[in-house]
Amino acid sequence: MSTSLIPPAQWAQNEFGFAQLGDQRRNKRLVNIAGHLAASPGGTLPQAFTDWAELKAAYRFFGQRGVSFERVLAPMWSGRVSSAAKPESICSSRTPPFWITAGIGRPKSWV
Repeated sequence: MSTSLIPPAQWAQNEFGFAQLGDQRRNKRLVNIAGHLAASPGGTLPQAFTDWAELKAAYRFFGQRGVSFERVLAPMWSGRVSSAAKPESICSSRTPPFWITAGIGRPKSWV
């Protein structure tokens, strides 16, 4: 199991780079926003974006019709399903992380 951390921008690309938001510019903006927020976890949008134009663009992004909670998180959800199928994975949430161990003989739906 790897315990190394990757830079926020690379993490954002890995997690959100395949979003289907209907426009490549939206996808690029999502990756940019996610990278900034990952670099400033627990912060607000104004704390993550010190440049006024980027902050305004982030707020505009979330107000667009083609952007929804489900469409933004769909790439992460699909990635979690595939990574949870690995022998050992960590699932994190706002609570302490817990381990999922996918052993031989366990039903796939258990994972």
